[in-house]
Amino acid sequence: MRDYLTRGRTAPKILLGGQNFQSTAMEWFTVKTKSGDGIAEVVVNLDRATVYESKRFKDFVTEVIENSNKKIILNITKCKMIDSAFIGSMIIILKKLKTINGKLKLVADTQNMPVSISHTSLNEIFDIYPNTESAIFSIKQY
Repeated sequence: MRDYLTRGRTAPKILLGGQNFQSTAMEWFTVKTKSGDGIAEVVVNLDRATVYESKRFKDFVTEVIENSNKKIILNITKCKMIDSAFIGSMIIILKKLKTINGKLKLVADTQNMPVSISHTSLNEIFDIYPNTESAIFSIKQY
């Protein structure tokens, strides 16, 4: 499995016991999809999400969307800093989803939100939730 976690190669999809979830791992990002409902949670596994990871992030999420996931939950709770290039990629993904009637919900630690999110009024652009469960509940309302 370790070979798949380097250099952005994806791991084979695995069915997780009893929950009917599939998981694809990358060094920087993880995606979990629940079969049949079109919801995917993309977890950003970075302390600092910067210009260096933004293109790979955008390509990764685009691939997730192209695999019939129109409802994306973007979990950035592990990020302590997000730069403007990475935020730009998040906005591009949001716009892409809007063109196909998709939805994007953001999960962030609202008490310790990355400075770039809390100081730039991005809470007016993104729907931000404190945990995955509340984001899933919200996204299922559509």
